[in-house]
This record gives sequence, C-alpha cells and structure tokens, in this order.
Amino acid sequence: MGRGRKDKPNGPGPIAVPSLAEQADLAAKAIVSLTNYREQALILLDVTEDQVDACPKIGHLFKGIGGKDRVLEFLEGSEEPDARLLLAQAKKLTTHQLDAAPFEALCLAAGLTTKRAFGLVAEEATTQSAAASMLVAKAARADVVKATVDSALTPFGVKDREMLHKAEGFVPVPKTQTTFVRGDQVVDARVQTQVTVLPALEATMRKLGDRFMEMTEAQVKALPPVEVEEVESEEEDEE
Repeated sequence: MGRGRKDKPNGPGPIAVPSLAEQADLAAKAIVSLTNYREQALILLDVTEDQVDACPKIGHLFKGIGGKDRVLEFLEGSEEPDARLLLAQAKKLTTHQLDAAPFEALCLAAGLTTKRAFGLVAEEATTQSAAASMLVAKAARADVVKATVDSALTPFGVKDREMLHKAEGFVPVPKTQTTFVRGDQVVDARVQTQVTVLPALEATMRKLGDRFMEMTEAQVKALPPVEVEEVESEEEDEE
C-alpha cells in the first residue's frame, strides 16, 4: 500500500531570488534614498517639489547674514507665534535634512508666505543686532574712557581733552546744535542742545512693513510712476 505514492513537500514553494543585476539596482536605489536628504525633508514637511517651485524665493537673500542657520538663530529670539511655527517645522528635520531643505519649504509647512517670513527675519535681525552692538559698546565703555583720558593727558591729546570737557558740560555746546536720538538712549540734561527723539528703528521698519502689507493691488497700481530724467551724454553736447 502506498509504495508508489510520493508525499508532497510541506511549506511554500521555491522563493524567487533576484538576479545580481536586480540586487545591485535595489542597493543603488536604497543608497540614493538614504542620501537624498532634500527628498526626505520634503516628505517630513509634507511639501512637494511643485509647491516649492511655485513659491516666491527668499533663501538667497540670507546668504549675506550667515544662511539658514543664522536665520533660525534670529527666529529663536522672536516672540511672534509665526516664528515659533517656522522653528517647529525646522525641528522635525535632522541636521543633514535641514541643510538640504529650502527655506521656502519651511514657510510652506508652517502655512506662512515667504514675505511674512522675511519680515520676521528682518525685524529680529535688526533688533538683535542693535542690542548686540549696544552690549559690546557698553561693555567696552570703561576701557574706551580710560584710553581717552590717558590720551587726553598727553601733550597731543587736544581733541580728547575737548571731547571730555564737552561730555562733562565744562565747555558749553552751541544752542543751535540738534541731537537726534533713537529709542531709549540717555541724554545729559546739562548739555545745552536741542534734542529730537526719533522712534526706534525696528518700530519704524515694522510700521512701514505693515503699511505695505495693507496696500491693495489697486492702491499699488495707483502709485505715481517713477520719472526717469534723461541725461545728455558729453558726446551729444560736443556735437
């Protein structure tokens, strides 16, 4: 019984093994996928290349201030909710992905226009740079004053002595002199000079930006055209 019967093998059938060429192609695709950080970044941000291509570009404007890394540092000091949205998108990415991702992709992922993002960066760059400059100046003031005094005590320190006398109110300042002051700078009340206090620079920039953003297309078109005055060349004068 059953001598001529062959038992069927248990389990699945034979597994198809990719050829060497197919294995090499799969490995190449895996390497490209791992190193294509831009593609990875766009997937994580849920942004397509077509959306980036159609978006107004501003990333090239940040090269002069240190690039995207410097921009994100400025935004870290902002209290604006929109700035926090941009930072939240940037924190989704690794260092390599963030370097490869265009700044416009962060704007799209955060739901902001590039014009709005540029305004945020410009405001923070202006404010923080002014604060940093003031800090450096105040920190060095004692050394600068000492160097000025040391120079004023020499036979050739006439200008330094004059400047120190004016600073202390020892030498009167002409009444017609006008001093323009921005922000909360301190003005010595002993100095007889007319003082005009100007608004802080960042406040002026913010006001101008808001006015521009509020202008409708019709208002922009209604602006008077720029008149260009033609200047005759020297050759035409000679003729």
